[in-house]
Amino acid sequence: MIEAVDSFRISFKLHNFQCDPLEITNALGITPTAVIRKGQDMGAIVAGRSSWFGKFREGLGNEAFGKALEDLLASLERSRDFIDPLLAEDGEMIVVLSQTVAIDDGILFSLKLEPFFLHACGMHGIGLEVEAWSAEEKAACSPDTGCESVSTGISTPLRAARETLK
Repeated sequence: MIEAVDSFRISFKLHNFQCDPLEITNALGITPTAVIRKGQDMGAIVAGRSSWFGKFREGLGNEAFGKALEDLLASLERSRDFIDPLLAEDGEMIVVLSQTVAIDDGILFSLKLEPFFLHACGMHGIGLEVEAWSAEEKAACSPDTGCESVSTGISTPLRAARETLK
């Protein structure tokens, strides 16, 4: 569905050194699209942490996207007793907002997130990743890991700074 212009997907990426992916599935009530267990043989490497990827919602249009973000916050609040300890144990949770856009001579990407949404994510220590996909190129990318993405590596220094400030 994400290939249609103005379609969207909201998904999660969770990483933790201690938690089994099945625990994440049970706590969130979402079937994962992919899991990697700590110690899993991945060919040339062995996974040093568990990773869980899951789709929260897909839809079409701004109204459905707004409703999905509201539902996301409610879901995160309901799962807080599970998520907070997971993140405190050096875990990482990222909410991925993906939207397919048309490429034309105008603006390619515009995003406005209300302060209450950003605050709620921040209070839970949840990162946010935003993707804008070309409808023409989307078919060649993985829904879980995306295309070739660039990581800033900033989450670890920010985590260390946050611990220093506590």
